[in-house]
Amino acid sequence: MSTTGGSHALTFVITPAPNAQSHPRAWYHGDIFNLLKTLMHAIGQLWHMACIMGYRVHFLERTMNRFAVALVVLSTALALPAVANARPCCYGYRVTYYRVHPNYHVVHRAPSPPRWSLGLHLAGMSTDQMFDDEAVVLGGLGGHLRYRSYRWGAELAIDGLGGEFLDGRISRVSIPIQASALLYLVPEGVFNLYLIGGMRVQPTVIRWNYPDLKTDQEFAEFGLHGGIGADLNLGPYFALTADLRVFGVMRADGEPAGSYYTDAEPAVLPKDSTGLQLNLGASFRF
Repeated sequence: MSTTGGSHALTFVITPAPNAQSHPRAWYHGDIFNLLKTLMHAIGQLWHMACIMGYRVHFLERTMNRFAVALVVLSTALALPAVANARPCCYGYRVTYYRVHPNYHVVHRAPSPPRWSLGLHLAGMSTDQMFDDEAVVLGGLGGHLRYRSYRWGAELAIDGLGGEFLDGRISRVSIPIQASALLYLVPEGVFNLYLIGGMRVQPTVIRWNYPDLKTDQEFAEFGLHGGIGADLNLGPYFALTADLRVFGVMRADGEPAGSYYTDAEPAVLPKDSTGLQLNLGASFRF
């Protein structure tokens, strides 16, 4: 600060951080407080000059007070984006009040994550059925559509699974259609843990490829399932998913193929069966 010709002059220079271009967010954390320190120092000098020159009036005092409070509000508002972007992909957002004066406060309301998601997954299913000494294990692809709130969710999934047994003499294709409810035990953060359960309808086709027998038999199964799963959120619109489900189904003997095996045991498709289904995939939120 210098004085020239009986007048007071105040000079100060504010320069951005050297790495502000390469790290734009660094300005929020360090340089903003240096800037405020410089501005507050300038205000103090102006106030001192006004007192010396006899210009301390009520209007100036009220203006300085409002300006000081406005600077505190500005510093708080500029510091908020770093907090807002800490977990942009997940649930757990809250409304936070930063009160710095009885008449001034800053309200930060983070956006809600997308509620709908569409996903693809690899699926594997095993049952308690055996063909001779060969276990029935099917594999394939599936898709799911989900909707979720903070704690609850719903899912509709369709899978196409198939496998061959006894050196290709018997092949099986099952199409599980599942409607499920989800309960999120860990709804916040990058890792979300949930329970899943619901009902399933499972059309199944058995193909016989024996030299003297080539035919298809169509069955229908229905039952319940339940299990546990997790989402790994890699961003606001993308997540990796995995879940393991235990199921139990019954054969619908009202179908022609089912009625044929009503009193026949063992049947190519058991009347009751249980098993496991594992899904590994990805979801895209919108």
